[in-house]
Amino acid sequence: MTGTDQGPDIEGLRRFSRIEDRELTKFFVGREMEINFIAERVGRVALKQQEHVGKPAADGTVLITAIPGAGKTSLMRRLQRQWAEQEDSSPIGIPIDLKDLESRDRMARAIMDWLPGSLADLGPTILSSVSLAVGSLDTEPDIRCDGASPQDLTRPVVLFIDEIQSLPASRDAPEVRALRHLHLGSHGAPVLAVLAGLAHAKDV
Repeated sequence: MTGTDQGPDIEGLRRFSRIEDRELTKFFVGREMEINFIAERVGRVALKQQEHVGKPAADGTVLITAIPGAGKTSLMRRLQRQWAEQEDSSPIGIPIDLKDLESRDRMARAIMDWLPGSLADLGPTILSSVSLAVGSLDTEPDIRCDGASPQDLTRPVVLFIDEIQSLPASRDAPEVRALRHLHLGSHGAPVLAVLAGLAHAKDV
């Protein structure tokens, strides 16, 4: 604030910029469009899986890119909390690390760590739906259902994976092959991936 006689309001500026008010924002307001886009994509792919049980439903991937600090992680956490507070048919949001895709066992542990207690009975179905059988480098891995049918999973499962720009360069890397199968819907279950990374993540 300024005045013709008083000059700049230095004291007011100090109050405005006090240190405790400069903390990182937990979530940026005004992301309804992004939230609705992700929710719509999840619903669309889950519906495909319902109508064509066991058949691939492609395009099960959403990529969020932005500069550091823009709120990518906050956006995913917001969706996870929002779905957790909604009715029983809402998606199950599970944040996992990119390296959790390296092996079937590691992915299984990561998913189980985040399942709410009330959903423990869904655990085996979720795990079998996204379990990895990573073979030799010259064969495609299979995301298969072991002892559980895709129709047993009545709620969509969304795997939130951050820092996706760190994906290995090799197309044969386990993480790359796992993401490719998730994107193609080869597992035949309502399991999707929401990825977040820096601006060049799309090129990666």
